[in-house]
Amino acid sequence: MKDDRNPLVRTDPRWYETLGGPAPWTDEHWRDPFVMADPDGKGWHLLVTARANTGPAEDRGVIGHARSADLLNRDVQPPPSHPGAGFGQLEVFQVANLDGRHVLIFNCLPGEYSATRRASGDRGAIWAAIGESPLGPFDIQGATPLTDGSLYVGKLVRDPSGALVLLAFHNIGPDGQFRGVLSEPMPVRWNGDTLVVATGTSTPVGSRTPAAAGFG
Repeated sequence: MKDDRNPLVRTDPRWYETLGGPAPWTDEHWRDPFVMADPDGKGWHLLVTARANTGPAEDRGVIGHARSADLLNRDVQPPPSHPGAGFGQLEVFQVANLDGRHVLIFNCLPGEYSATRRASGDRGAIWAAIGESPLGPFDIQGATPLTDGSLYVGKLVRDPSGALVLLAFHNIGPDGQFRGVLSEPMPVRWNGDTLVVATGTSTPVGSRTPAAAGFG
């Protein structure tokens, strides 16, 4: 049931871009909430897709942040990342712990990078950034792609054995059409300081419909 005060938290223009930002990012980025408990048991943290209110338009993607003691009242905080990391937006966050190391998963399609990142040759859609703690700081500048643009909205989940695997939806197919079906679970592992997906495990599940593929 929705709270009568909905929305419970709004963009704070002290730090974040609001409605009517520079083209083509004219909508207000404050969505895709990821909620996690404070590591010290002092309430909850909300990570949300947001854009900074300064810097080049194509380079303003940041982690939006708010805190809450009760999951109802939230205080918006400064972003725990900085613009200028090469992403127009960072979507659908998730923080996970793999083998004692913290990682932030986020999503950004190739057409939404800055010119500098496009020139670097990196091509990804689901990204991983190492963090010093569950709340960062996260190395967004050094984020590495987990997949190319054929997969999007990646989430790490536990399989029946307890191992972390990546699920995502199949995005644009060879025919240029949106597919929207759920991938098979893809094991992930550390390769040095880089989180990678094991190869040969991303066969589409053709019997699943786009509705079944949603992550909510």
